[in-house]
Amino acid sequence: LITSAEKGEGKTTLAISLACSFGARGKRTLLIDCDPHNPSVLSNLDNNQDDGKNFVRNALPNVDVYVPSQVNGHSALNFQLLYEFISAETSIYDKIIIDTPPLLGFPEASILANMVEGVIMAVKWHCTSANIVIEAHHILQSHNAHCLGAVLTGVNIESLRAEEGSRMGFYKHSRLSSS
Repeated sequence: LITSAEKGEGKTTLAISLACSFGARGKRTLLIDCDPHNPSVLSNLDNNQDDGKNFVRNALPNVDVYVPSQVNGHSALNFQLLYEFISAETSIYDKIIIDTPPLLGFPEASILANMVEGVIMAVKWHCTSANIVIEAHHILQSHNAHCLGAVLTGVNIESLRAEEGSRMGFYKHSRLSSS
């Protein structure tokens, strides 16, 4: 499960990137857009088609995308049906990645957090305060989520301060050499 403390931290981009990476390695991957308030996985992929069931096969190589239906047109997920769907698909896919709304604004991520093997938080570099990240982490802990860690998003490698650059030097070097 991919989430963040607040909106705009890059969780959907991170979820798509992870799915794309697994797919490129030959892993059958299912990416589920569980943000009923702002479902954006398909639009970020420039793919607005579906087969009437909110399911797109091979939206990316080896990656299928599922957007659960909303209940009665409201922005609410049927968690029982979603759990049953995920349980049924576990044998078909090597990886299942779930994109959720932010923890501090909506309940979906915290409810889904104990249905999955682990949670990764997207944290926007130099934007998200430590207190907000800690608050979000406490929410996950209160739901007995298995927190795998955080991924810094939006890192501008060229503008790193000296003390930051020494920790990120390898990545900066890799990016410059691949340009």
